[in-house]
Amino acid sequence: MIGHVVLDCDGVLTDGKQYIGPDGDKMFKAFHSRDIKAIRYLVNQGIPVTVVSADDWPGAVAWCQRAGADYVNARDKLAAVTRIASDSTGEVVAVGDDAWDLPVLSAVGFPFCPVDAEHCVQSLDGMHVLPVEGGKGVVAALVNTLMKWSIL
Repeated sequence: MIGHVVLDCDGVLTDGKQYIGPDGDKMFKAFHSRDIKAIRYLVNQGIPVTVVSADDWPGAVAWCQRAGADYVNARDKLAAVTRIASDSTGEVVAVGDDAWDLPVLSAVGFPFCPVDAEHCVQSLDGMHVLPVEGGKGVVAALVNTLMKWSIL
């Protein structure tokens, strides 16, 4: 049974691009509407969703709040996910895309990544590669996969 879904932000919920204004600040990132619907679906099913990111950009925090997901800003993602897992009543699903996510992906019961994730992530033992690129509906593809497996 799925007890919690943990997501990276950049490269999973977004395509990883950051649009920088003339003052050097991040102006915006693009999130897919399918993902907000998928997160809301998971939360409505009683499955908490937490985005764990080293980036503290207020736009991502606001987007997550709108979707119903928690947002944790942490450089040590494994420590954050370990705390989440200790409170979970079921298996933890995690989705990440780069080397920074490897400790988390190695520690959870169900690791996933987008199809354009770094090779080191895709080749991790037990990895499930989703058929979409980061920022193009990764959470929606995750939900579809979990439903197909009859574990959601």
